[in-house]
Amino acid sequence: MLVFEKLEPAVHNRQQFSCGNEELDVFLKKYAAQNQRIGQSTTHVLVNTERREEILGFITLCSSALSIEDLNPSDLGRLPRYPIPAIKIARLAVSSMFQGNKVGSALLGHAVRS
Repeated sequence: MLVFEKLEPAVHNRQQFSCGNEELDVFLKKYAAQNQRIGQSTTHVLVNTERREEILGFITLCSSALSIEDLNPSDLGRLPRYPIPAIKIARLAVSSMFQGNKVGSALLGHAVRS
């Protein structure tokens, strides 16, 4: 069964992950846990409960805000006049072995529901 879990460096094998994009691979291997530890972002991984160490894909989320100056004038009437809290998708990657299997869609769905 596939489940989403918050990245746990002691459980999830980041070193074996490869998505074909070196920048994303390096982020997961070197920076995701560090950023999570200091509260800069949170990384969620999709794993199979039978092999929790194998990461099928990951998504990194961080807090953000939308400035009212950046919004369409038609949206301003129903929104407050201060920055609007938001969640930003900072990184999203799918293991090369699982690309084409809707893992990316599942990660996006998880982010929306979180």
